Amino acid sequence: MKPQVKPSAEYSTSTGRWEACAYILGPGGTRRRVSVYAATRREAVTQLAEKTAVSRKGLPTRARIPTLADYLTWWLTEVEAPRVRPSTLELLRSTVDVHLTPGLGRIHLDKLSIADVRRFVTRLQTTCQCCAQNKERRRQQPRCCAIGQCCGMRLAPTTVHRIYQVLVAALSHAVREEYLHRNVAALVQVPTGRDGHKPRALTLDQARALLEAASDHRLYALVHLALLTGMRRGELLGLRWQDIDFDAGTLTIGQTLMRLVGTGITFAPPKTPSSKRVVALTDSVLTVLRHHKRRQNRERALLGARWHESGLVFTARNGKPLDPYSLAPVFDRFRTIAALPHFRLHDLRHTTATLLGEAGTELHITSSVLGHAHLGTTADIYSEIRPATQRAALTALEQALSEEP
Repeated sequence: MKPQVKPSAEYSTSTGRWEACAYILGPGGTRRRVSVYAATRREAVTQLAEKTAVSRKGLPTRARIPTLADYLTWWLTEVEAPRVRPSTLELLRSTVDVHLTPGLGRIHLDKLSIADVRRFVTRLQTTCQCCAQNKERRRQQPRCCAIGQCCGMRLAPTTVHRIYQVLVAALSHAVREEYLHRNVAALVQVPTGRDGHKPRALTLDQARALLEAASDHRLYALVHLALLTGMRRGELLGLRWQDIDFDAGTLTIGQTLMRLVGTGITFAPPKTPSSKRVVALTDSVLTVLRHHKRRQNRERALLGARWHESGLVFTARNGKPLDPYSLAPVFDRFRTIAALPHFRLHDLRHTTATLLGEAGTELHITSSVLGHAHLGTTADIYSEIRPATQRAALTALEQALSEEP
């Protein structure tokens, strides 16, 4: 359907401006009238030609195009909220509120250009976030832009790429909703940021030192279970006694614990369908868990009515669920005692996979233990081949080559 454009613009005595109008294709095959006004006849005709160019290609146009900020608010509420995990939605909202809305929010969707996105990404890569987010207002003693000494706190490449991917995903849906005819963000080249932080795997001796450092702590069983099973933090903190079958020597991961801004501690299904799994437990792990249960029973008896029964394996001292962020200082203490390099709790998951690989465990078994949906995830992220392992393999090859036939 071709738009029907008046052969010439008309002068409006009521507005004192030139008007050009045409009928263009709208959503659902409908037609609607569009008018443009300008100070001169030439400008009115030119602007009308721009608006009707898309319709000539048979592509529908929206009567009202929202700003990116308004569209992102709708996209999060109506599209993403029903289908993603609460923790994922919280991350998306933070990305939109902190970066996308301040950077691009005032631009209407149909006016957003490749150059706008490119400039936005460049600003993310080069701008001090302390200054951009005005973090000085939350400090009692200014130490950055407020005193003219910028700290240069830049976003990590992985963070920049994550922000960019959120924008690409949102605009892809805008194309499906017929707000846009192409995704301009997808045409901008942005480094993936995969050269940023890499998981750190402890060596066998370091893992032993960690277990020794935590041996007298009430959460020793958590450390032991993390190293022997590679469970995620949320899976460990969401583990219930009813999920453990001491007779069969297994545990079932059926929920995770997370902390959300504005909501607090909450429970959710496992990260993916593959994350809901049954994990076999060794005799040593079962012994440690039995000891941990006796210790928890003593804590319950000591507090009496003040104990909050949650049914969880790992709790605070009063029985309430553990705050995920409370584990960081605990592991920092273990690291100091054991004289270990800095590592995160999630790095114990990487340690499990790496030590299993060095012990000769097949990749598909490691993937099953970790609860990955694809073998490629295990291979790409968690299978680190350390120099000692490489050297042993190359030595075996060297010996084979030097043997007489």
